[in-house]
Amino acid sequence: AFDKKISIGMKVLIDGTIPRSAGLSSSSALVVCAALTTAIANGITIGKTDLAERCAECEKYIGTQGGTCFYEIFLWKIC
Repeated sequence: AFDKKISIGMKVLIDGTIPRSAGLSSSSALVVCAALTTAIANGITIGKTDLAERCAECEKYIGTQGGTCFYEIFLWKIC
C-alpha cells in the first residue's frame, strides 16, 4: 500500500518535442514525468506497474485517459 504523504513541493519547467494534441500520448508523458519527479523529490520508492496504474487514475482528473500500457511503456523505457 502507498501511504507516504507528499511533503516536498517544487517548481518545474518541462520542455519536450512531443506535439500537443497530436495523438502521440503527450499527456501520458507529462503525467509520468510529474509522477516520477514527485516520487523522487519526496524519496518515495514505488514499482513501475504501481506507478503506471496511479498515472492512469490521475489522468482521469485532467480530462484524458489512456490505458496503463502508455505509462508502463514510458516507465520501462526511462527507468
